[in-house]
Amino acid sequence: MYSTGADLAKFVTFLSQSSTGQNINHTLSADLLREMLLPTFVNPDGKMIWSFPWETNLVQNYLVRRKSGHVKSYASVISVVPELELGVNILWNSVDVDALGVADQVYSVLIPAFVQLLVKLEPPAILPPNISDYEGVYITDSPEFSSNYNIDYKNGLLVFGGILALKWIPFLDDTFQTYLPSHDLVSPTCELLDFFSLTDAYLVFNRSLDGKIRSFSLPNNNWGVTWTKVVTPGSAGCYKQIMTIIRS
Repeated sequence: MYSTGADLAKFVTFLSQSSTGQNINHTLSADLLREMLLPTFVNPDGKMIWSFPWETNLVQNYLVRRKSGHVKSYASVISVVPELELGVNILWNSVDVDALGVADQVYSVLIPAFVQLLVKLEPPAILPPNISDYEGVYITDSPEFSSNYNIDYKNGLLVFGGILALKWIPFLDDTFQTYLPSHDLVSPTCELLDFFSLTDAYLVFNRSLDGKIRSFSLPNNNWGVTWTKVVTPGSAGCYKQIMTIIRS
Protein backbone atom coordinates (compact mmCIF):
# COMPACT_ATOMS: atom_id res chain seq x y z
CA MET A 1 0.00 0.00 0.00
CA TYR A 2 1.32 3.42 -0.94
CA SER A 3 0.93 6.25 1.59
CA THR A 4 2.26 9.78 1.66
CA GLY A 5 3.17 11.96 4.61
CA ALA A 6 -0.18 13.71 4.20
CA ASP A 7 -2.01 10.36 4.44
CA LEU A 8 -0.22 9.47 7.66
CA ALA A 9 -0.95 12.92 9.10
CA LYS A 10 -4.67 12.41 8.42
CA PHE A 11 -4.54 9.01 10.11
CA VAL A 12 -2.80 10.41 13.20
CA THR A 13 -5.37 13.23 13.38
CA PHE A 14 -8.15 10.66 13.14
CA LEU A 15 -6.66 8.63 16.01
CA SER A 16 -6.17 11.67 18.24
CA GLN A 17 -9.55 13.27 17.72
CA SER A 18 -11.62 10.10 17.56
CA SER A 19 -10.12 8.61 20.74
CA THR A 20 -11.34 11.68 22.65
CA GLY A 21 -14.79 11.63 21.06
CA GLN A 22 -14.32 14.68 18.84
CA ASN A 23 -14.97 12.92 15.54
CA ILE A 24 -18.05 10.71 15.54
CA ASN A 25 -18.51 10.31 11.78
CA HIS A 26 -16.92 6.88 11.53
CA THR A 27 -17.65 3.25 12.33
CA LEU A 28 -15.17 2.86 15.22
CA SER A 29 -16.37 4.04 18.63
CA ALA A 30 -14.33 6.39 20.82
CA ASP A 31 -14.14 3.63 23.48
CA LEU A 32 -12.64 1.16 21.00
CA LEU A 33 -10.11 3.66 19.69
CA ARG A 34 -9.11 4.66 23.20
CA GLU A 35 -8.60 0.99 24.08
CA MET A 36 -6.40 0.60 21.00
CA LEU A 37 -4.14 3.39 22.24
CA LEU A 38 -3.77 2.25 25.87
CA PRO A 39 -0.67 0.34 27.00
CA THR A 40 -1.23 -3.38 27.53
CA PHE A 41 1.58 -4.10 29.97
CA VAL A 42 4.27 -2.07 31.75
CA ASN A 43 7.47 -3.87 32.70
CA PRO A 44 8.52 -3.46 36.37
CA ASP A 45 11.59 -1.50 35.27
CA GLY A 46 9.32 1.15 33.76
CA LYS A 47 11.34 1.14 30.54
CA MET A 48 9.55 -1.47 28.46
CA ILE A 49 5.90 -0.78 27.65
CA TRP A 50 3.87 -3.16 25.51
CA SER A 51 0.93 -2.16 23.37
CA PHE A 52 -0.76 -3.71 20.37
CA PRO A 53 0.32 -2.84 17.73
CA TRP A 54 2.28 0.10 19.14
CA GLU A 55 5.91 0.29 20.20
CA THR A 56 5.22 2.55 23.16
CA ASN A 57 7.73 4.85 24.79
CA LEU A 58 7.65 7.48 27.52
CA VAL A 59 8.86 10.94 26.50
CA GLN A 60 8.54 13.90 28.87
CA ASN A 61 5.95 11.99 30.96
CA TYR A 62 3.74 11.32 27.92
CA LEU A 63 3.14 7.95 26.31
CA VAL A 64 4.17 8.06 22.66
CA ARG A 65 2.49 5.39 20.55
CA ARG A 66 4.89 4.48 17.74
CA LYS A 67 5.02 1.98 14.93
CA SER A 68 8.01 1.60 12.65
CA GLY A 69 8.78 -0.50 9.61
CA HIS A 70 11.27 -0.81 6.82
CA VAL A 71 12.01 -2.55 3.55
CA LYS A 72 15.11 -2.34 1.38
CA SER A 73 16.26 1.29 1.14
CA TYR A 74 13.17 2.64 2.93
CA ALA A 75 12.18 3.22 6.56
CA SER A 76 9.19 4.89 8.19
CA VAL A 77 7.63 5.55 11.58
CA ILE A 78 4.18 6.75 12.54
CA SER A 79 3.62 8.06 16.07
CA VAL A 80 1.02 9.90 18.09
CA VAL A 81 0.34 11.41 21.52
CA PRO A 82 -3.47 11.60 21.49
CA GLU A 83 -3.60 13.47 24.81
CA LEU A 84 -1.93 16.41 23.05
CA GLU A 85 -3.32 15.69 19.57
CA LEU A 86 0.31 15.63 18.46
CA GLY A 87 1.86 13.29 15.92
CA VAL A 88 5.23 12.82 14.25
CA ASN A 89 5.63 10.76 11.07
CA ILE A 90 8.99 10.11 9.45
CA LEU A 91 9.62 8.74 5.95
CA TRP A 92 13.26 7.94 5.18
CA ASN A 93 14.88 6.67 1.98
CA SER A 94 17.37 4.57 3.93
CA VAL A 95 17.36 1.73 6.45
CA ASP A 96 20.54 2.91 8.19
CA VAL A 97 18.64 5.19 10.57
CA ASP A 98 17.09 4.93 14.01
CA ALA A 99 13.69 6.29 12.98
CA LEU A 100 12.18 5.71 16.43
CA GLY A 101 15.09 7.52 18.05
CA VAL A 102 14.68 10.47 15.69
CA ALA A 103 10.96 10.62 16.51
CA ASP A 104 11.76 10.64 20.25
CA GLN A 105 14.20 13.51 19.75
CA VAL A 106 11.52 15.51 17.94
CA TYR A 107 9.02 14.82 20.74
CA SER A 108 11.52 15.88 23.41
CA VAL A 109 11.43 19.33 21.80
CA LEU A 110 7.75 19.55 20.83
CA ILE A 111 6.06 18.12 23.93
CA PRO A 112 7.39 20.71 26.46
CA ALA A 113 6.44 23.52 24.06
CA PHE A 114 2.92 22.11 23.55
CA VAL A 115 2.39 21.54 27.27
CA GLN A 116 3.59 25.02 28.18
CA LEU A 117 1.11 26.52 25.73
CA LEU A 118 -1.80 24.28 26.76
CA VAL A 119 -1.29 24.92 30.48
CA LYS A 120 -1.60 28.65 29.86
CA LEU A 121 -4.85 28.07 27.95
CA GLU A 122 -6.30 25.68 30.53
CA PRO A 123 -9.28 27.19 32.40
CA PRO A 124 -9.20 27.30 36.21
CA ALA A 125 -10.14 24.04 37.87
CA ILE A 126 -13.67 23.72 39.20
CA LEU A 127 -13.42 22.78 42.87
CA PRO A 128 -16.01 22.32 45.63
CA PRO A 129 -16.08 24.65 48.65
CA ASN A 130 -15.19 21.78 51.03
CA ILE A 131 -11.95 20.61 49.44
CA SER A 132 -10.48 19.23 52.65
CA ASP A 133 -13.28 16.65 52.87
CA TYR A 134 -11.70 14.72 50.02
CA GLU A 135 -8.02 14.93 50.99
CA GLY A 136 -6.36 11.87 52.46
CA VAL A 137 -4.98 8.41 51.73
CA TYR A 138 -7.26 5.73 50.29
CA ILE A 139 -6.57 2.00 50.11
CA THR A 140 -8.24 -1.07 48.62
CA ASP A 141 -8.07 -4.75 49.49
CA SER A 142 -8.92 -5.80 45.94
CA PRO A 143 -6.59 -8.61 44.75
CA GLU A 144 -6.39 -6.84 41.37
CA PHE A 145 -4.55 -3.87 42.89
CA SER A 146 -1.75 -3.21 45.32
CA SER A 147 -2.29 0.48 45.82
CA ASN A 148 -2.54 3.49 48.08
CA TYR A 149 -4.03 6.58 46.48
CA ASN A 150 -3.21 10.03 47.82
CA ILE A 151 -5.62 12.88 47.20
CA ASP A 152 -4.07 16.26 48.07
CA TYR A 153 -4.79 19.91 47.43
CA LYS A 154 -1.70 21.69 46.08
CA ASN A 155 -0.91 24.46 43.63
CA GLY A 156 -4.60 25.22 43.22
CA LEU A 157 -5.43 21.65 42.15
CA LEU A 158 -7.01 18.67 43.85
CA VAL A 159 -4.42 16.05 42.85
CA PHE A 160 -5.19 12.34 42.60
CA GLY A 161 -2.25 9.95 42.98
CA GLY A 162 0.31 12.69 42.42
CA ILE A 163 -0.27 12.93 38.68
CA LEU A 164 -3.94 13.43 37.82
CA ALA A 165 -6.08 16.40 38.81
CA LEU A 166 -9.74 16.18 39.83
CA LYS A 167 -12.42 18.37 38.27
CA TRP A 168 -15.61 18.73 40.31
CA ILE A 169 -18.94 17.92 38.61
CA PRO A 170 -21.23 20.44 40.41
CA PHE A 171 -24.55 18.86 39.42
CA LEU A 172 -23.52 15.40 40.72
CA ASP A 173 -23.02 14.82 44.44
CA ASP A 174 -19.38 14.17 45.38
CA THR A 175 -18.42 13.31 41.80
CA PHE A 176 -15.17 14.29 40.06
CA GLN A 177 -13.53 13.64 36.70
CA THR A 178 -9.80 13.07 36.30
CA TYR A 179 -7.59 14.91 33.84
CA LEU A 180 -3.87 15.33 33.20
CA PRO A 181 -3.06 19.00 33.87
CA SER A 182 0.69 19.12 33.20
CA HIS A 183 3.69 16.88 32.62
CA ASP A 184 5.54 18.88 35.30
CA LEU A 185 3.28 17.71 38.12
CA VAL A 186 5.36 14.66 39.03
CA SER A 187 8.38 12.75 37.80
CA PRO A 188 7.50 9.52 35.99
CA THR A 189 8.00 6.15 37.64
CA CYS A 190 7.01 2.69 36.50
CA GLU A 191 4.28 2.65 39.17
CA LEU A 192 2.66 5.72 37.65
CA LEU A 193 2.59 4.62 34.02
CA ASP A 194 -0.58 2.60 34.41
CA PHE A 195 -2.26 5.70 35.83
CA PHE A 196 -2.57 7.20 32.36
CA SER A 197 -5.36 4.73 31.67
CA LEU A 198 -7.44 6.50 34.36
CA THR A 199 -7.50 9.81 32.49
CA ASP A 200 -11.11 11.03 32.07
CA ALA A 201 -12.33 8.53 34.67
CA TYR A 202 -15.05 9.48 37.14
CA LEU A 203 -14.54 9.25 40.90
CA VAL A 204 -17.64 8.99 43.07
CA PHE A 205 -17.09 9.61 46.79
CA ASN A 206 -19.24 8.00 49.44
CA ARG A 207 -20.13 9.58 52.78
CA SER A 208 -20.93 7.94 56.10
CA LEU A 209 -24.00 8.86 58.16
CA ASP A 210 -22.06 11.64 59.91
CA GLY A 211 -21.39 13.30 56.54
CA LYS A 212 -17.67 12.48 56.34
CA ILE A 213 -16.05 11.04 53.21
CA ARG A 214 -15.30 7.36 53.83
CA SER A 215 -14.44 5.96 50.37
CA PHE A 216 -14.54 6.40 46.60
CA SER A 217 -15.17 4.16 43.62
CA LEU A 218 -14.62 4.31 39.85
CA PRO A 219 -17.98 3.42 38.28
CA ASN A 220 -16.61 3.45 34.72
CA ASN A 221 -13.37 1.62 35.59
CA ASN A 222 -12.84 -1.52 37.69
CA TRP A 223 -16.47 -2.03 38.68
CA GLY A 224 -17.00 -3.20 42.22
CA VAL A 225 -13.68 -1.93 43.56
CA THR A 226 -13.82 0.61 46.41
CA TRP A 227 -10.98 2.56 48.00
CA THR A 228 -11.43 3.34 51.72
CA LYS A 229 -10.11 6.47 53.38
CA VAL A 230 -7.56 5.61 56.09
CA VAL A 231 -5.63 8.85 56.65
CA THR A 232 -6.87 12.43 56.70
CA PRO A 233 -4.82 15.65 56.38
CA GLY A 234 -3.02 16.55 59.61
CA SER A 235 -3.07 13.01 61.02
CA ALA A 236 -0.17 12.08 63.25
CA GLY A 237 2.63 10.05 61.78
CA CYS A 238 3.09 12.05 58.58
CA TYR A 239 1.85 9.23 56.38
CA LYS A 240 4.32 9.11 53.51
CA GLN A 241 2.94 9.68 50.02
CA ILE A 242 2.88 6.26 48.43
CA MET A 243 1.13 5.17 45.31
CA THR A 244 1.76 1.86 43.66
CA ILE A 245 -0.64 1.08 40.87
CA ILE A 246 0.75 -2.16 39.53
CA ARG A 247 -1.94 -4.38 38.11
CA SER A 248 -1.77 -8.02 38.99
